[in-house]
Amino acid sequence: GDTALRFGHFFHTSPEFWLNLQAIYDLRIAQQKFGDAIRSLPTLPRGGKRRREGDHPQPA
Repeated sequence: GDTALRFGHFFHTSPEFWLNLQAIYDLRIAQQKFGDAIRSLPTLPRGGKRRREGDHPQPA
């Protein structure tokens, strides 16, 4: 966080710009490293929640 503040001050930009830039970089590295493995994991069906055995629906 303090580096983002320093860069923001020096370059006349917001600290959020630098934090977002770092987050985008980190996400791209993670996608390269783990993307295939994560894409092979099961997903929640579209259109609703999957109930586990023993779960009870919540009243509306």
